[in-house]
Amino acid sequence: MPDTGLSHFTTVFRATEPCKVKRKRPPVSCINCQKRKSRCDRRQPCGACEKRGEDRACRFGPASIVSATALVRELAEQNMNDRRGASHEGTEHSDDDRLSYRGPTTWSAVVESIHDIQNSLQAEEEESTISGAMYDLDLGCGDLLPVTTDQVLWTLPKRQDVDKLITAYFNAKSVAVPFLHVNQFRRRYDKFWESPATTSMLWISILFSILSCGVAIAGIKGISLSSSLGACDSKAYMAMAARCLHSGHYLKQRAMSVEAVVMYAHSRNMQNPDGDPSLWILLGLAVRLAQRQGYHRDTTKISLNITPFEAEMRRRVWFVIESYDALFSYQHGMPSIIHDDSCDAGQPTNMADDDFDEDSVTLTPRPHTDPLPILAYITKSTLLPLFRRIMKHALGVKPESLSSVAVLGEQLDKWYEAIPRCLKYRPIRHTSFTDANYTIFHRSMLELTYHMSRCALYRSCLVGGGGSNMRSLAFSVCRDSSLKMLDMHIEMDREVQPGGRLHEDRFMGESSLTLHSFLVAAMIICLELNDCQDMRPQDRAHRINLLRTSQQMWAARSTTSSDASRANRVLKTMLKKVESPYSSQSDSQTLSASAAETITSEKPPQPPEENAQHPANIVGCIIMTSTSIPETSTSLVLEAFNQPLSLKSTPINTPTPAGAALVRILCATIRPHNRAGFRGKQVLPFPVPYTPGNSAVARVLDVGADAVSLKPGQLVWVDGFVVARDDPVGTQMLLGLSDLAAEKPRKLFKAWPGVWADVAQVPLENCVPLDEAVLCDQKGYSFGDLEYIERLAVANAGIRAAHLRPGQTVVVCPATGHFSGAVAELAAQLGCRVIALTRSAAKLEPLTRRHPRILPVELTGDVARDAAAIRALCPRHTGAADALIDISPRAASANPTHLHAGLASLRNYGQAVFLGALGDVAIPYISLMLRNINIKGQWMYSRDQLADVIRLIESGVVRLGKEAGHEVVQGGFELADWEKAVEIAEEATSWGQQTLFLP
Repeated sequence: MPDTGLSHFTTVFRATEPCKVKRKRPPVSCINCQKRKSRCDRRQPCGACEKRGEDRACRFGPASIVSATALVRELAEQNMNDRRGASHEGTEHSDDDRLSYRGPTTWSAVVESIHDIQNSLQAEEEESTISGAMYDLDLGCGDLLPVTTDQVLWTLPKRQDVDKLITAYFNAKSVAVPFLHVNQFRRRYDKFWESPATTSMLWISILFSILSCGVAIAGIKGISLSSSLGACDSKAYMAMAARCLHSGHYLKQRAMSVEAVVMYAHSRNMQNPDGDPSLWILLGLAVRLAQRQGYHRDTTKISLNITPFEAEMRRRVWFVIESYDALFSYQHGMPSIIHDDSCDAGQPTNMADDDFDEDSVTLTPRPHTDPLPILAYITKSTLLPLFRRIMKHALGVKPESLSSVAVLGEQLDKWYEAIPRCLKYRPIRHTSFTDANYTIFHRSMLELTYHMSRCALYRSCLVGGGGSNMRSLAFSVCRDSSLKMLDMHIEMDREVQPGGRLHEDRFMGESSLTLHSFLVAAMIICLELNDCQDMRPQDRAHRINLLRTSQQMWAARSTTSSDASRANRVLKTMLKKVESPYSSQSDSQTLSASAAETITSEKPPQPPEENAQHPANIVGCIIMTSTSIPETSTSLVLEAFNQPLSLKSTPINTPTPAGAALVRILCATIRPHNRAGFRGKQVLPFPVPYTPGNSAVARVLDVGADAVSLKPGQLVWVDGFVVARDDPVGTQMLLGLSDLAAEKPRKLFKAWPGVWADVAQVPLENCVPLDEAVLCDQKGYSFGDLEYIERLAVANAGIRAAHLRPGQTVVVCPATGHFSGAVAELAAQLGCRVIALTRSAAKLEPLTRRHPRILPVELTGDVARDAAAIRALCPRHTGAADALIDISPRAASANPTHLHAGLASLRNYGQAVFLGALGDVAIPYISLMLRNINIKGQWMYSRDQLADVIRLIESGVVRLGKEAGHEVVQGGFELADWEKAVEIAEEATSWGQQTLFLP
């Protein structure tokens, strides 16, 4: 019998026809079941092999009908084994790296431009194992198995699940491609189920790409399916999409071949958190296929007999191809394949799918007033020609003239100004409640594209020649755009967390293209911190805080993304360089002019074996060893009520007096009621003039002669609860907040100004040392994260006053504010069952999601009914709570039914702690007396209770930061932005929100 493997070539050399070979029926059982001649259920592993304990030996032949999931697993395992084998071939890997080219628009290229960063990175570079790595099937080489209609039907889930997955995809308007018309797709989908055998394999490939996206979306949104589908099924459907492409002969210029290839690439990009060069290559193939079929041309100018509907869909396909070509090229630092002088396809028309269909004769666009998804794409399409010119400038081997840079920058600004009003960017917190989440994403996408383009255009001006004015402008543009992109990244990351507005749609902003822009922004700020030694200390502290927040976000992704893992290592290395004691906070005046000249005249950095230091490290060393103190301090002062605050500079007296410490403020709290207080409507009384600011995280600059433990350079938390040394029980005040309307505290209040300053003098005993190595280096907390200590200290005092132990039940009312929420979260982390009272259970969702021990009760105002609801959540053997902690605001004094319900739910000998600000309210005297209820008022906290909280944080029992649900609103503010800061603080009253100054 002739060799069937050569059957295709027999007629090339022979005049005779090849012998016809009867095709055998492909086996459907695993190899072991074939040998045993037993029935196989075709699973992987099959039931027969499982019973015999031969799970690993269960294999299917190459022609077997196996599930696509099993195929992907086998290929992935083979790929990983190949990688392990190749890891021993260091020479080949080094050659691959040596021959790998990264264009200047990649974030890796920015890293490489940071002096002295490579040596630091190599010192701690480690092999990263990324879970869920995807095996990339090679379309171009044709190593895919053909697929039959029977295999397609066998791989598909139940139709009701297919319907749900398709619905989930089309409803996710931020990821649904615009060239799939929902009504046309529905008609073709119904025909597919009626006659699968006659359906094009290319359309089926599109279907599987949609299902792959749909599984990912359904998993995030929690859509219930009759089948159990997960990430492995998503990859399986993606593999089937590739096989259907191959079986549909997508290279032969067939209908839907372009759409199927683009949809497959789109599906892979949506689910891949890392930049994938193979996708860039695949999109290049899509460009050529589309050009071969004339997608890049205006249909009215070429001889194609197509309908208006078809012409519109072709324009939309070409837009997606153009967009991906430009963005993938930018991501990998490569030139775009598409050129403007060969394309005239035009822009898509502003119409929703219901506005036109296959039978439409004319197309009538909508006005640019409604934020339709297609309008965002049209707006983006108008930028693509300009973006390609910017890329040409950034990647060109011959430098462009500075005048051309200015012209491109002006055109970019004009495009930005022309964005329709409905798509203008606004912070998510200020977005209307009725705006769809996909609209928020499209606004962010356009804003991000603008700033990304500015950085790509002007970054080339930071190196090489050019006038100082142009270089200064380039630095300013790149810095401003990068800071805005980092702010957007922080805001988006916050909103996709549990309880955030975008949590159920968090798939929207997680593509590698979006994350790449955030990486570029972070690297540019790293570059600025490394190269700009004359930066103002407050600016430097603000950037470092942003980078630390960014580093924490990338660290959270590092287990599933190699790009995130490397970004995390780069940022950690940079932060170590710029956050050494004093290096980021000391005033520029600590360096004399002669020292600066010596630094700048140093020789270029030498190889690491010669122990040479980069000038940035030399600056850090000089400042670390310097004992110089800034000559002046800048602080915010309120001279009179209803007057704006003013920045005042005052000389710093040296030496520091006994009993005091001079500290540089790293972050300070802004309270929601500060703004009202400045207008004379203060919740807590205080005299004017005064400097606000109650507590802070700071670094010690100098101490009085009587200090025996505290030393310069230490990181401390400045406690805002000040007591008189000669009357600790009778005289107390709140630093920079209130004198409590009493004569003795007022004297103390005037002696110690608040901490809304860059440098402040504070009581020595109020500087609480923090273990920076544990809290910042090991746990990765930012200075803003550590400021949350204040709320936990108040909460801990209330918990201690209630004598709570793990396992006991405490009622917290209410539980959605700054301090009340802190009571609930701390009690839950200490092992208590927490019954949280609220007027709106939805507001408690961020707490209850993170802490299963917190149980919400939505109050009705009916005391008996609310008390019964509380008791229903208490342990069955008691049917009552052990303690109540009330931390109600004064505004709740008029109708404190929640307090009465909480008191009614207490067991005999229970504890009631009053920690809030209620006015004169009535309590059920007889009921409390008969049940032996112990009532205690708790004002602030003791030094021991504060130390307990810090120990709990350092040991990891209590968490801080983003992981714990805490948020530094907008990344913090400078002192000069006080007006905006106090305005935002007035609205940022939810649990976990902190508004901070970063002087």
